[in-house]
Amino acid sequence: MRDLLYHRRFTIFLISFIILLFGDVFFPPSLRHGAQTFLLLQNMACSALLFRRQPNVQQILIAAVIFLGFIARLNQHYLEQNNSFFFAGTYIAYFALISLRLFRDLRKQKAVGIETISAVFSGFMLLGFLASILFISLDNNFQGAFTGIAENRDFSDFLYFSFITLLTIGYGDIVPAAEISKKLVVFVGLLGHFYTVFVVAIIVGKFINRTN
Repeated sequence: MRDLLYHRRFTIFLISFIILLFGDVFFPPSLRHGAQTFLLLQNMACSALLFRRQPNVQQILIAAVIFLGFIARLNQHYLEQNNSFFFAGTYIAYFALISLRLFRDLRKQKAVGIETISAVFSGFMLLGFLASILFISLDNNFQGAFTGIAENRDFSDFLYFSFITLLTIGYGDIVPAAEISKKLVVFVGLLGHFYTVFVVAIIVGKFINRTN
């Protein structure tokens, strides 16, 4: 059973991202705030499966990052302590570890299959969630960083804005107003384009090599 879960680790990780992205709509508004915390942590917990056969140092490191993410989220939303930059830093470390693991495993894939596609989608969604946490941390610490967001700012608003930015849709309902937020939006957009071009090149290369 454990071997089966490991071989389907990218699919499981992608499903956890889908649950994280859409799961809060099934909760009433009064419970949605806590549901978002639970959904985020279940995604981080599923990432531990990616490190199951890695050295103990990497397993301890990802476990420590997940624990710090849990503490930061708990303090921020339940104890009402303003540590948004601490949580952002924790998630950046989490993003770096997972991205490196995904990239290394993606390079080892011999053919383009469901696990490869799941890894690619997981990487893009991971980038979107990282951007949303950076945006909400910036908004919490710099007044007027964004316009077009309701007074009762919610994580889902910034999650929506991050994917709109990465996908270059640009509806214009949420707009960066401060200089630092404009620079961050440009940086996120560049990351999205780079990821798309870079990953597509890897997938096409593997497909061509397999065909030959």
